[in-house]
Amino acid sequence: MGQVRTLVTAEQFWESYANKKFPRYELVNGELVEMAHPGGTHGGIAATLATALDNHVRQNRPGCVVVETGYRIQRDPDTVRSPDVSFISTGRLPPGGLPQGFVKGPPDLAIVEDGSVIWCQDGNTLEDEEVLPGFVLPVSELFAS
Repeated sequence: MGQVRTLVTAEQFWESYANKKFPRYELVNGELVEMAHPGGTHGGIAATLATALDNHVRQNRPGCVVVETGYRIQRDPDTVRSPDVSFISTGRLPPGGLPQGFVKGPPDLAIVEDGSVIWCQDGNTLEDEEVLPGFVLPVSELFAS
């Protein structure tokens, strides 16, 4: 006889785990997944990227930039993911702005270090004209000390 799994809903996850500082979790298909705490290099790159995105968004007003925000991207079983940096366009923001709890649905742009790799060379830029028109960030700025 197999072991019975108890799945966690996004609401249970918020109340019991997500709004606590330690340890870090995400919810994947109703199951808790412990996440590693990022290191200093990761934090520096995320801060530089969030700052550059936020500066662009504040000047052009296409939406909002947030960090470490939970998005409920699937229901029954629930999945809640928290990208390092994300962008939500004005048209997709909930009425009244960002909620106290999880944002329903995915962001327009999510930046994570999930094990996938995109190789960039000196001189490359980060940009997505469709999601954030006019935003261009030289990759070299992410690694400047």
